[in-house]
Amino acid sequence: LFIKDNAAVLVAFMSFVVSGIALYHSIKSSKRDQRHKELSVRPLLSESAVIEHDGTFVFKLRNNGVGPAIITNFKYYWLNEEFDSGLKYWDAVSFFIKGQIGTHFDNVITSTIQEKTIIKDGGEITLVRGKIIADSKHSLTKVSSLLRDGFTVKVVFEDLYKNEEVYNSFPLE
Repeated sequence: LFIKDNAAVLVAFMSFVVSGIALYHSIKSSKRDQRHKELSVRPLLSESAVIEHDGTFVFKLRNNGVGPAIITNFKYYWLNEEFDSGLKYWDAVSFFIKGQIGTHFDNVITSTIQEKTIIKDGGEITLVRGKIIADSKHSLTKVSSLLRDGFTVKVVFEDLYKNEEVYNSFPLE
């Protein structure tokens, strides 16, 4: 008798419950879809260092991801000291190496990475390049090792959805 008398209320209540469940699953599905879209355009930064036998060297930052990396902060590090520009970084490196080994460098070009610099997917930025002028193969090997072991960068960047990530490099091997 109760069900017969309140059938309309029960139908309305059950419709409300079913609608609530459908709404919950719709929101959950939408959030999953948004997360999938964000991951599908995620940048992935890496660095590379090439030092040739003739002393030519180049250090690069590369985006191996499938979306652009929008740099919001960039720092160079040499022996745990922080530098905000490639020129200041290279001055410290060359001063240290000249003091240790007496070797000098030629045709050095550095990059100062500014805020909102974009590295497109598959793109790269040359951070520093030049040539080591060494008086012996031993000196060249020692300088190459110092450069590889001491070069470190920290990059704070965003993807297209403004998700912030940090890339910290370790000494290159």
